[in-house]
Amino acid sequence: MSKLWLIAREEILVNLRQPSFYVAAGLMVVIFVAAGAFPRLQEAAAGSPLGDVETVLDDNESIKEPTGLVDLAELITEIPEAQDGLILYANEAAAQTAVTAGKIDKYYLIAADYLNTGNIKLVNTNPQLINDTDTGVQALLRHNLLRRSDIPNLTDRLNDPYTIEWGNQDPPPTFSFLPSDLPMSQLSTAGLVAGLFVYMINTSGFLLLGALQRESEARIMEVLITSSSAVQFVGGKIVGLSLLSFLQVGLSLGAGFLVYGGNPDGSGPAAIPLLVILVGIPYLILGYFTFSSIMLSVVVLFPNLGESMQLQLFVRILFLSP
Repeated sequence: MSKLWLIAREEILVNLRQPSFYVAAGLMVVIFVAAGAFPRLQEAAAGSPLGDVETVLDDNESIKEPTGLVDLAELITEIPEAQDGLILYANEAAAQTAVTAGKIDKYYLIAADYLNTGNIKLVNTNPQLINDTDTGVQALLRHNLLRRSDIPNLTDRLNDPYTIEWGNQDPPPTFSFLPSDLPMSQLSTAGLVAGLFVYMINTSGFLLLGALQRESEARIMEVLITSSSAVQFVGGKIVGLSLLSFLQVGLSLGAGFLVYGGNPDGSGPAAIPLLVILVGIPYLILGYFTFSSIMLSVVVLFPNLGESMQLQLFVRILFLSP
């Protein structure tokens, strides 16, 4: 057992003397912290007073194609010439009948409580994230809101004219295999942690390959193999290099907890439940040691650099494919 720890300690000391180890650890911390800030930046951008994406991409306020409009809030008193393609319907049933008859392919429904909520429902036979008529409807609402200066919530509605709710269909998902109601904070947290462990698994293969190549070039591998058992030799390599990999991962996770631990929206690595961490760690360790053992066996059986790299790539693809 003492030889196992002797081999492990030697591997740790050798790698700790290399500047590349500290560079890799520092880069992982920076990347982990920076990537975790994306959901918060998205939320900040969504709450900024800048124009909607539709307005930025298409500033044309004209509506010439037949488009239905149902005004349950009784807000629209005048339709400007630029939006003369809008057709007013008394209720949603009439607009739906027009859609069925092919007279229009979409209609906007202004909710009865629009002045309080700003909600508008869009029913479209061809749903898409960006509609060329959205800017025109926004201009129509702004025009009619300005005509009614006695409205108490006029300022709020001018700053946020409308929030579209999808009507008879779900909004197009970002990815078809993800639930549409999945919060971006949870998705980013899962992606960060998964990416961190994928990095750790890949790093272990390169560390093991580098360790054996270093000893092979120094002509001391034969001495190590003959002076220790296979379990001590393999176990010492895996334990020493695994501790180094876990150290890098621990630094990244620790930085994530410090930076995102106080997030009011619950995003970041600190949002992972403690039970999930406790249950996942044993499986992670078992899988990691299994992978490391296979990678080390590949290096021992195929000491040639080219063959080892090709086989390691195949094994990594096989393990990460699920």
